[in-house]
Amino acid sequence: RTWPRKLVVGLVIVVLLGVGAFFGVRYLLSNSWYVGVNDEGFVTVYEGIPEEIAGLDLSEEIEVSEIRADQFPDVVSANLGDGIKKDSLEDARTHITNLEEQIEAEERRDQRDRQRDRDRTNNNAKD
Repeated sequence: RTWPRKLVVGLVIVVLLGVGAFFGVRYLLSNSWYVGVNDEGFVTVYEGIPEEIAGLDLSEEIEVSEIRADQFPDVVSANLGDGIKKDSLEDARTHITNLEEQIEAEERRDQRDRQRDRDRTNNNAKD
């Protein structure tokens, strides 16, 4: 008579632990954010964590930027490929804005350098 009771109590405990774990993991994933790279190579904001368990992806694409990861030096691209964890969606968006500003600054620098090189070439041609 006691073994069926112990079995039922054990099953109830296992079910409660399973349900608790499910909701705990779900809460964790819905309150975790990171900036990574999607399959097409674009910098993307994800909800979840940059991990995979038993073939299950633990994140979901939320916003895809127009920035390609290959626009950055290898170190930055590698970090993005691994996923850069952020505290909130807003932090992730801010990180992407900062990346966009880095690209724009680099483009302005390149443009200035090209203009300087053209000016030097023109000045040397005049001499």
